[in-house]
Amino acid sequence: MFLNSISSLAPTTIYMLETKKESKSFVTLDIQPDPVWPAEVINSLATIEGPVDIYCWYEGPACLPIKGATFMLKYLFEPLFELKKDAKLFLYSLNGWNFNPKIIAGNIPQTTALGRAIVEIAFMLPNDEAKYYQDYPQDIEKMLQADFGDTLNDMEINIRFRFFNYDPQLFDSNTWNEIEIDKSSRPYLGLVKSGCVSAKQIKNYLPKI
Repeated sequence: MFLNSISSLAPTTIYMLETKKESKSFVTLDIQPDPVWPAEVINSLATIEGPVDIYCWYEGPACLPIKGATFMLKYLFEPLFELKKDAKLFLYSLNGWNFNPKIIAGNIPQTTALGRAIVEIAFMLPNDEAKYYQDYPQDIEKMLQADFGDTLNDMEINIRFRFFNYDPQLFDSNTWNEIEIDKSSRPYLGLVKSGCVSAKQIKNYLPKI
């Protein structure tokens, strides 16, 4: 667990949305406005009661950088499972979101774990990814209804967004608080020549539970 001094978790923005009046289904959005140190994100997720599905962008369009994979394992995955045994990780590859015209959109799976069983949900994302979800509170009702229809009836869905600080410079510093984080940095982006995780190595970068 990261031991540097940390501030209290930044206040979150809560949105309560009624997805369908006649069905009494509700969506709660809890969006952390600014990125914080990984330990703060993990401590926040560990307070969730019951099982939680946690979604992360993981492999980039070129590869999974060793530095990014190491960071995620050491400061996010292992501390998470140490505190919350009933968490479940869903690691997404940006290769699957390749909009190459040769790839048929119909090949993208129509259902996901989210579609089959809605539980507590959290997105654990780096740096300034929050900017991509600014319109989420306004759009979530339409998105959920389009994807899941009447299966949402009488459900209460809690969705959390948590953003963590990340920068490759952190590996070369003894004191993280002295680093000025490059908000455009991503664990899943990096030069191939700097080292990528191979299929044979991937198990070494996943938590042993």
